[in-house]
Amino acid sequence: FRDTLWRWISGILGVICLSLIIILGILLNSWPDCRSCQEGWIGYQCKCYFVSSDSKTWAESMDFCAFHNSTLLQMDSSDELDSFLKLNKKFYWIGVHYSNEHAAWLWINGSAFPQDVFPFLETPNTENCIRYSPSNSVLDYPCSDTNRFICKQRFS
Repeated sequence: FRDTLWRWISGILGVICLSLIIILGILLNSWPDCRSCQEGWIGYQCKCYFVSSDSKTWAESMDFCAFHNSTLLQMDSSDELDSFLKLNKKFYWIGVHYSNEHAAWLWINGSAFPQDVFPFLETPNTENCIRYSPSNSVLDYPCSDTNRFICKQRFS
């Protein structure tokens, strides 16, 4: 009787272990891969960021990001980059420009740029693009000027 009981228990435990392995495999395959940023990019919260050290015009920066399957930075919140740019005092092109058609500052996806979240350091000129500082301030500059830039790539 003991041999039969132990076989029954080990059979149930085997089925449970096999079920757990299958469930774990399914979960790992459906989990977003947040660790596979290109070399030279920074991975953070399932996104990859490229912080340039060279300068380009706003349009050249857009082209660079597009070539690398990304866009100029469009931030989801004002503290998105705090963790890895906190001590950096440089300004970077981000994905904002002035739209004469809409008479407004817009992100590159067409949504409104929240000037209350990202205050201008000085009165903006409406013929420009936006440079962002990790101190959560922005300056407008002619899009033809060269500047460092930040690209963002999403995985989720």
